[in-house]
Amino acid sequence: MNKVQLTGRLTADPEIKVYNNENGDVYVARYSLAVPRRFKKDEADFFRCVSFGKTAQFLEKYMNKGSRIVAAGNIRQDRWKDKDGKDRSAVVVVIDEVEFAQSKLSENDTPDDGFLNIPGGIDESVPFGDDEEIVTERIKSFMDNNDY
Repeated sequence: MNKVQLTGRLTADPEIKVYNNENGDVYVARYSLAVPRRFKKDEADFFRCVSFGKTAQFLEKYMNKGSRIVAAGNIRQDRWKDKDGKDRSAVVVVIDEVEFAQSKLSENDTPDDGFLNIPGGIDESVPFGDDEEIVTERIKSFMDNNDY
């Protein structure tokens, strides 16, 4: 069984793209999630995530950098060839369920998990779903497996 549930904060606003196909528009949201380690509040793991359809629309409408969410989905290993023909791979979490994990903070509130200031320097050198072939394959899979 390939199922994962993560609770963490968005490291940036979700990147939303809309792809047109014969069945209409398909929304795709790409984002990173900072998840604190259970016994070490000052350490976190960063996960690259992608969502499709209504989940992507929900993220676009209600979530932004710093939002604390509970996300459920599955893990995928993407493989592709880069511009130089080298084999590349990356682990991506395909999220199909998202929930609010806290109410909206006021300007003077600080979160209790230490993730108000998301650290910079997150490695963005690995392509994150920019490869149109991977995105097209995911959209086809999404459309085949959902009543859209």
